Amino acid sequence: MFKLIVSAIFLVTVSSVSVATTTVPPISEPIVSTIVASHPGAVGGILVDQLGYVYIADFKETVWRLNPNSLEMKPYATGFYGASGNTFDNNGTLYQASYFGHYINRVSRSGEVSTVVDEGLNGPVGLIFNEANELLICNCNDQSIMKIDATGQLGEFARSEHFNCPNGIAKDEVDNVYVVSFSSSKIVKITPQGETSLFADSQGNGIGHITYLNGVFYATSFQDNKVYRISPAGVVSVLAGTGERGQQDGTGSNALFSNPNGIYADASSNHLYINDYVGDPNASGIARTPFSIRRIELPSLTNILDYTLSHDSIDAARSVYREFLSNPRNAGEKTEPGINGLGWKYMSLNQFQEAVALFELNAESHPDSWRAFSSLGASYMKIEENQKAIEVLQRSLELNPDNLIAKGRLETLGAMD
Repeated sequence: MFKLIVSAIFLVTVSSVSVATTTVPPISEPIVSTIVASHPGAVGGILVDQLGYVYIADFKETVWRLNPNSLEMKPYATGFYGASGNTFDNNGTLYQASYFGHYINRVSRSGEVSTVVDEGLNGPVGLIFNEANELLICNCNDQSIMKIDATGQLGEFARSEHFNCPNGIAKDEVDNVYVVSFSSSKIVKITPQGETSLFADSQGNGIGHITYLNGVFYATSFQDNKVYRISPAGVVSVLAGTGERGQQDGTGSNALFSNPNGIYADASSNHLYINDYVGDPNASGIARTPFSIRRIELPSLTNILDYTLSHDSIDAARSVYREFLSNPRNAGEKTEPGINGLGWKYMSLNQFQEAVALFELNAESHPDSWRAFSSLGASYMKIEENQKAIEVLQRSLELNPDNLIAKGRLETLGAMD
């Protein structure tokens, strides 16, 4: 039965499916929907802030802010000249590149615009901050990545023979950055020291922007009308889009895009936000409008397991979990935080056997995670498997001697020296 559950696809809403509970059903394919069908402007960078607002640069003069609940679009800041790539700093301040103006602006939370740098750039697009609080800039027309350091000085960070209008940039948890080029299919990895190497090749016709979520990269192909998924090992597959140009929602394998460019992964919702064109593909400049905003709901192992536990059995959930991990497509995807959170959901519902099963799977797959063993110990205590609890809590302490929660639980069990 669990295979039927995994393969189920829900295209519209939960109300369209007859189920016994309101549990969110799983999806085995990404689901594409259009949330803004047509808005004046072109396609620049796109971002989502911590409050869930979506920011869209229109490759003209304005950055728009979208409320994803009311779908109201308002100008957030204006005065740009080819508003292209953008990023947030740690304080939620927006940094916006102007491709035609060759400058970078800073935009406060209230929309006030100031200039960061207006010399030394040639067609800036993608932006991102590294761990040293340096702003890295895709300098498209110079085939380079530039850097504004913490003192405000502009200098070169990296070059690569694989750059061909470096356009989009993202980073992983260890501060490596990944760059895609508008006129190349190649994806370049850059270490924090500025060393470059070829990470992946989409074999397509150029890439717009790139984003990162849970160990996986997602990138738009402007020329190919597709959205790519790139595994941590650099394996490229098509996430959504047939390659035909159009505006069609549905599952990833059936959806149509129209020159998708900006892309951003919202970790809080497990959604990708993308902008693409609605207007005439043969037009250019200001005539090439308007744009739409598309949203992709990503397949979620957490949702699949939740649904399986609610509708089938613990054994079925174990099979689903292991089937997911055995699929090479999912290699390297970070599942530990989501499964840990789902386990605690079942703990709060007093469904301790389900929680134990989830925590056991998490610890099995993440033997170096102190958090996984700490949670497993708590669940063993709930079912009074105290010796097992002691063993896994001690393992958690070995991995993280500062885990005060594990120490407290071991004291409760009378197992602290």
